[in-house]
Amino acid sequence: MLKRKLWRDIRGNWGAYLAVISVLVIGLMLYVSLSLTLESLRISKDNYYRDYRFADGFAQIARGPESIVDELEDIKGIDRAIGRIVQNVLVHKTSGEETTTLRLVSFAPGQPLNNFKLESGRLPAGESRELLVTPAFLAGNNYRIGDEIPLIIKGREVQFTITGTANSPEYVYEIPDGLTLTPNPKTFGVAFVPYRVLASLLGMSGQVNDVTFTLDSGTDFSSVKTQVTRMLAPYGMTRLIPRKDQLSNSMLEQELKGLEGSAFATPVIFLAVAGSILYIMLRRMVEQQRGQLGVLKAFGFADREIIRHYLGYAFLVGSVGGLAGGMAGSALSFYLARIYQMYYNIPGLTGRFSWVYLIAGAFLSLLISLFAGYRGCRRVIALTPAEAMRPPAPIVGKKTPVEKVTFFWELLNIQARMAVRNVFRNKQRALFVVLGVAGAFSMMVASGASFDATYYLVKFQFERVEKYDLKVILDRYVVKEHGVRDSEYLDGVIRAEPLLEVPVTVNHRWLEKDIVITGLPANTRLFSLLSKDGRRVDLPRNGMVVSNQLARVLSIKEGDLVTVKSFLGDKREKQVVVRQVIPQYVGLGAYMEIGALGDLMDMPSAASSILLSVERDKMAEVRKDLQEGRNVAAIHDKTKMKEQFEELMASSKASQFILLFFAFLTGFAIIYNVNLISLSERERELATLMVLGMTEREVGRILLYEQVFLGSLAIICGIPLSYGMLYAIVNAAGSEIYNMPLIIAPKTFFISLLGTLLFLVVAQWRMKGKIGRLSMLGVLKERE
Repeated sequence: MLKRKLWRDIRGNWGAYLAVISVLVIGLMLYVSLSLTLESLRISKDNYYRDYRFADGFAQIARGPESIVDELEDIKGIDRAIGRIVQNVLVHKTSGEETTTLRLVSFAPGQPLNNFKLESGRLPAGESRELLVTPAFLAGNNYRIGDEIPLIIKGREVQFTITGTANSPEYVYEIPDGLTLTPNPKTFGVAFVPYRVLASLLGMSGQVNDVTFTLDSGTDFSSVKTQVTRMLAPYGMTRLIPRKDQLSNSMLEQELKGLEGSAFATPVIFLAVAGSILYIMLRRMVEQQRGQLGVLKAFGFADREIIRHYLGYAFLVGSVGGLAGGMAGSALSFYLARIYQMYYNIPGLTGRFSWVYLIAGAFLSLLISLFAGYRGCRRVIALTPAEAMRPPAPIVGKKTPVEKVTFFWELLNIQARMAVRNVFRNKQRALFVVLGVAGAFSMMVASGASFDATYYLVKFQFERVEKYDLKVILDRYVVKEHGVRDSEYLDGVIRAEPLLEVPVTVNHRWLEKDIVITGLPANTRLFSLLSKDGRRVDLPRNGMVVSNQLARVLSIKEGDLVTVKSFLGDKREKQVVVRQVIPQYVGLGAYMEIGALGDLMDMPSAASSILLSVERDKMAEVRKDLQEGRNVAAIHDKTKMKEQFEELMASSKASQFILLFFAFLTGFAIIYNVNLISLSERERELATLMVLGMTEREVGRILLYEQVFLGSLAIICGIPLSYGMLYAIVNAAGSEIYNMPLIIAPKTFFISLLGTLLFLVVAQWRMKGKIGRLSMLGVLKERE
C-alpha cells in the first residue's frame, strides 16, 4: 500500500522531483568528470615523466665543456646529468607572414635524461641536417614530414628536413617564456636536432649551454644547489631551477591545482542545493499528510515503516540522480580530455570510465538524499496517532518588519502585503530561497567575471603597459646606443628603445627567488609601469620597483632593502632599496632605470632587447629585415599575441554558456519547488480568495510578488557573494607565473540579473496552469 502511495505522490508532482534530480545530476556530473580528468592528467603526467626520465634540475650557462657533466655527477646527491645545446632561431618566412621562433634542442642517442617520444616518422640520420618537430608545430604551420624548413642561424639561412614528430616531457606546455600564457604553434615551437649537427652550425663542438640532472632518491634540490652554482658559475650560469619551477611543469601543476579545487568546490554547491530542496519538499509533504500519518499509525504501521516509506522518495531521487550523474560525468570526461589535449602534449591522456567514481557518485548522491530525506521526515516519530490526525495549530500572527516601515507598506497593494506576510511566516524556507537564488546569481556572475578578468588583463598588459609593436630579443648583449641607432635605421621604425634583462637571485630576510630584473629608459614611451590608481610610475635613478606578486612571494614592502646577486657581470651581492610596489598580472616583475641597472651589474651601456614602434603598413617589411639580423634570437609581435588571447577567449565562450545554463537550471529548480510547496499548503487560502472574487491572475500575483520580494533580497545578497566567489576563484587560479585581477564588468551583472529574472518568470509561468486547476469546491470542504 505504501509503495502505491509513493508512486502516486511522485506522479502527482513529477516536475518537482525532476527538478531536484536535474540539479543532482549536474553536481555529480561535474564531480565525476572533473575528478576523472584530474586523475587522468596526473597518471598520464607521472607515467610520461617516469618513462622519458624528466630531469629534477635545470641550468643554463653561456657555454662550457662537455666534461662539466661528469663533474656534476660527482656531486653527492646527483644521480645522472646531461649537457645539451639549446638555441632559439627564427624560421625564414616570406614578407608579411607571422614571425616564428623555433627552439632547437640537441640530443644524443641513448641519453639518460629528458628523452623525447617519437610520435611519427623516423629519427634524423647521421650528420644530415635533419630534425624532429612537435606535432603541434607541424600541424600549426602546415608542414608535412619530408618538407624542408628554412632556419636563420647566425644570420644565414640553413635548410633542414623534417623527418618526424616528437614530444618531450620538458615541453608538455609548449610556450617560450613566462610572459606567454597559451601555446601558439604558429609563433613558437620546439625541434630536436642531433648534437653534432647543431654544434657544428653554432661553432660549439665539444661544448654545451644547457645542463639538466636528476637527484638521488631522498635528496632535496636545495642540498645540491650551492655546489652546482659554484661549479657552473665560471661558465656564465644564467639560471638554475628545480623541476617545480620549470616553466612547462609549473604551468601544468598550476592547472592541476585549479582543477582539483574545481572538482571539490563546484559540485558541492549543486549537491547542497539539491539536498536542501529535497529536505524542504519532504518536510512539507509530512506536514501536509499529517492526517494520513495518523490513520496509518492508528492501523498499526510502525514508525520505522513510515520513515522507510518517506525515505523511499529520497532513495529514488538519489538513485536516479546518482546513476545519471555518474554516467554523464564519465562521458563528459572524454570531452574534457580532448580539450586538454589541445594545450598539453601528454601521451595517453584520454577520458576514462571508472566504476570507482560511478559507485562513489551514486553513494554520495544517496547519502545526501537520504540525509536530507531523514531530516525532512523525522517529525513522524514524535507524532502520536491522535495528534497526527488533528490539524496543526495556526501560526501566531504578528507584524512583520516591513509593516513597521509605514510609508513603504502603504505603497503595497493587498496581494503584495499577503506575499510579504507569507515570507515572514515561513522564515526558514525564505532564507533557503534567498541563499539558493543568490548562489545561482553568483554563479552566473562568476562565470562571466572570469572572462572580464582575462579581458582586463589583456587590455592592461597589451595596451596600457606594453605600448611597443615589436620586441627584438638579441642573441648577445649590445651597446644600447648602437642597438637603438641600428634599429631606427630600418625603414618603418618610428621609435626604438633599449631594454636590459638581467637574471639575478633576490634575497629578502630568509626568502629567496631567481628572477629577471628589467632595465628601462627613464623616459620610456614604449613600456609604461602603472601604479594602483593607474598613474604612470617613473623609475628612480637609485632603487627598484617590484610587482605585487614578487612583493608577496618575498614579503617585500616599500622601503625594504633586498639583496641582489647577478648571474652575469659583477656577481657580488648588492643591496637595493624597493621604492614602489606596483600591480602586475603576468610574471614576477622587478624594474630599474637601465643605466642604474647596468652600473649595478657592471654592465654599463648594455642592452639585451630592443623595443620598436613601427608604422602599421610597414610591419611586414620590418619583420623581414629583422629576421636577417645575425644577432636576432626572437621577435615578439605584441599585436599577434593580443589577437591570440582574444581568439582563445572567443573559443571559450561555450564553457561560459554551459555554466550559465547550470546556474539557470539551479535557480529554476529552487523557485519552482518552493512555489509548488507554497501553492500546495495554501490551496485552501487561495481558493477562498477566488471564491471571494479574485481572478486567477490576481491570485498568481501573490506568488509573483513573493518571488519578486525574495528575488530582490537574493540579488542584493548575491552581489557581495559574487565578489567572494570570484575572490576564491582568483586565489585558486593564481600562481607566481600569473594572477587574475578581481574585476566584474557592469554588463556581467546585467546579464546575470536578466538570467535571474528569466528563471523567476519561467517558474511563475509553470505555476500558472496549476493555479487554474485549483478546485474551489474541493479545497473548501471541511477536513473533519
